[in-house]
Amino acid sequence: MLATGARALLIVAMFASCVMFLLGMSGIKRHALLFDFKGGLYDAGHQIVHGQDPYRPDFLAAQAAILRAGGIAQGETSSNAFSIPVYPAPINLAVVPLSLLPFWLAGVVFTLLSIGAMVLGLRLLGVRD
Repeated sequence: MLATGARALLIVAMFASCVMFLLGMSGIKRHALLFDFKGGLYDAGHQIVHGQDPYRPDFLAAQAAILRAGGIAQGETSSNAFSIPVYPAPINLAVVPLSLLPFWLAGVVFTLLSIGAMVLGLRLLGVRD
């Protein structure tokens, strides 16, 4: 068990990190929030629902051609980043139910599921402190 002083320090540190996170989020562009989830999973679920192939080899081939020609492809700089589905098909199929929800709600559910999976993983490993 943690001593009272250590508990207080832990609570202050958790509160401070939450405040810093929220302050950091205020400077992030709205489209950057859950960027990888939207481009890598959520959009793939939408494409599967509409009967389209979620993978975009034509896009990657075009980016490679731009690079070979000496140009600046998307993703080479932070100002023109991109995220496309690269996960295996079972993962893309598993996210289809989330793609039926509005993006903000799907992001909240995905985040909560991720936190729950981390806690469960620690519990299964026997981590108690």
